[in-house]
Amino acid sequence: MNRDYYSSNEIIYLSVNKILPNPYQPRKYYNSADLEELASSIKRYGVLQPICVRILNKNIYELVIGERRLKASRIAGFDAVPAIIVDVEGREAAMLNMVENMQREDFNYMEEAEGIKIMRDCFGYSYSDISHITGKPVEYIEKTARLLTLSNEMKNLMVDMKITKDNALAVSQLEDEKIQEKVLKKVINLDLSSKRTEEIVDYEIQKLAAGENETGNSFRRRKMKELRYLTAALNDAVATVNSTGLDAKCEISENNENTEINIQIKK
Repeated sequence: MNRDYYSSNEIIYLSVNKILPNPYQPRKYYNSADLEELASSIKRYGVLQPICVRILNKNIYELVIGERRLKASRIAGFDAVPAIIVDVEGREAAMLNMVENMQREDFNYMEEAEGIKIMRDCFGYSYSDISHITGKPVEYIEKTARLLTLSNEMKNLMVDMKITKDNALAVSQLEDEKIQEKVLKKVINLDLSSKRTEEIVDYEIQKLAAGENETGNSFRRRKMKELRYLTAALNDAVATVNSTGLDAKCEISENNENTEINIQIKK
């Protein structure tokens, strides 16, 4: 962290009750087992690395960096934690929080996308700015931000099922949520590789594009072909029913607007 942000290098102890969470914290998922493990370590050795806070008013502080340490300290039963006060505004606090989190291995890709959203929407950073701040390529930032187009239900499911980022990015290329769900089920049930998921997504996109780009005549020809397959299947079904001794018939009539299919089975 750039030391120009510090108002003091002095480590002080602050009551955990006087430290408010960072409102721009992108992290939403914490592994309870990991927190318990950290809490046990803190009980034994104390908080080895101070958290960073900024002053909101005389007796209240806002967390800038160190949410896991603060949570684990509370679990461990600590009333106070070591802290360093940094002189930053909300914009810089969000930036520092984001950079610190993106360097953590347990910071999942959905939280990363939320962090990018906060920096973009709340503080006006461009993807180029975020790239410069975090050290990640612009292409990486843009691809990660694409995950924000997914519904909350889809995002939560992907995190809960531990779907890889590459698979999540592949699914996010699909605009229709029902198709997203269909592909995601295949990813989960078949444990698909990202390459195989990409192939399925490409197929779904091509299939959708083919349907949307058909001319009126080709669309009608395809539908008439599908109708012929349907009526043939129905006639086969009626023949099967008749072979059991029942009396069934299938009548098909057409007009300019509709095709009417009537199946009757005598009692």
